[in-house]
Amino acid sequence: MPLMNFRFISIDEECEKENIPSPSSSTAPTSHSWVRRDSGTWYRATDPKCFALLDQFYLDLMIPTFPLEGERDDIHDWMTYFRSQMRERQKQRDETAVAGGATTTTTEKNEKLGSINNLDVILMVCDGDDCSDDHDHDTSNEKYVFNRCSNTSNQQLLPSDMNDSQSRHGDQISKLNIMGAATIEYYRNSQVGLLGYIVLAEKYRGRGLGKILHEEALIRMEILANKYGGDSVSDTGTFKPQLRAIFAETNTLSAGDITPVQCQERHQNLYNLGYRLVNFPYAQPPLAPEDVNSSFDDMMLLVYFPYHDKKSIHNDGDNDFELVRKSTREQMMRYCSWFFDEQINGINDGNNNDDSLGFVKMKVDIPFHYVEEFYQITFIHGQDVNSDSSSSEDDSSSSEDVDDDESDESAKEEKMIPDYRTADYYKLVYWFTHHRQVELDYSEGAVEISLYPPSTTPWEDCKKILLPEWKEWLEKEGRKNKPQDII
Repeated sequence: MPLMNFRFISIDEECEKENIPSPSSSTAPTSHSWVRRDSGTWYRATDPKCFALLDQFYLDLMIPTFPLEGERDDIHDWMTYFRSQMRERQKQRDETAVAGGATTTTTEKNEKLGSINNLDVILMVCDGDDCSDDHDHDTSNEKYVFNRCSNTSNQQLLPSDMNDSQSRHGDQISKLNIMGAATIEYYRNSQVGLLGYIVLAEKYRGRGLGKILHEEALIRMEILANKYGGDSVSDTGTFKPQLRAIFAETNTLSAGDITPVQCQERHQNLYNLGYRLVNFPYAQPPLAPEDVNSSFDDMMLLVYFPYHDKKSIHNDGDNDFELVRKSTREQMMRYCSWFFDEQINGINDGNNNDDSLGFVKMKVDIPFHYVEEFYQITFIHGQDVNSDSSSSEDDSSSSEDVDDDESDESAKEEKMIPDYRTADYYKLVYWFTHHRQVELDYSEGAVEISLYPPSTTPWEDCKKILLPEWKEWLEKEGRKNKPQDII
């Protein structure tokens, strides 16, 4: 069988190798030299080289895999996050240099970082002489042995001159063969990760590469948490891990973006990667300022929990149950620290849990704090005017003197989204967390994680059951249309 080598590239790490010159710096060009690429993105001469690779991934994989614009993140938002992370690290390096090499304390660092999530895009790139993207040669049916190469390859990532904006942003950039990619986010305040997307080029699907890509995404998630989260201490004085949980989203069977059969297949793939359904009311926050309740609600929340009972592991000579269980437990301690809560699950070492009920529990405040931070960030972001997204081919020249961090206040007011606490779905989540689950005798302030595979027990959205109960509670308490009495 032919050998195909691959390696992983972190966009966050590639961006870290560069600096973004300040608009007032003498090194910055007098004009931003806006250039538009095929995906609709606008580049400036001050943008990092790795944005060209991000643009290629978006054009080659994201748009074909998620053709509906509402289903995929805006690449302009990604670039905004990466620019912010670059400035943040550059500021920290400058402060460290001024301090003579001394680093800031955890408390000082967290005060400076504030409430913002961090992003990384992990690319799986073919590495070698046999990686030319030959569209005339169909390799989908060929058998390959895939081998991971070191990321310290001598191959230059983008062999174009950074200072030459035309060659940097034009067709002279040599394209890499991107086999697949995963996007991950880390939420600092709630200290949880989010698997945004995991996609493979069509010709590389069905070859087991999704699992390899996901394993790399988990490792990079941990790196992202350690890089931006820092050490933390809880209210009780005990150590609080930087990564409390890893969440993912998935559409319901009735979402309509794909057929129910395709959606069930997607659910099963996520289950095989280790994700389990969280019985928690979840909806994306609104992205438009016109309607505070314009959430896309045909969604469910999942959490990474690679648990397997004895029935799901064939106990034979080549697959010893205890060996697999030990490996799984080590994985869970790294990425599922919420599970080892004695008060909730009654365990402290992962050995004596009872899986006969078909579910485990998680403190309900973990998904709530994630949702709250997600809403806060989205509403704040909705108030910002991003010069990239507002640019067009006709008015690009008028955007030359606009910086991402300096927006007109009147424009902010026009685009301002109301207080996130007025959104119905946020109020639903607040009621579920602070009233319903607390008042249930058997809940113990926790939320259930289903262990059943979607092939036997289809994943269903719990909001359909909770919405009537919530409205009944509002009427009973006499608090209808009075959000201030709930929050």
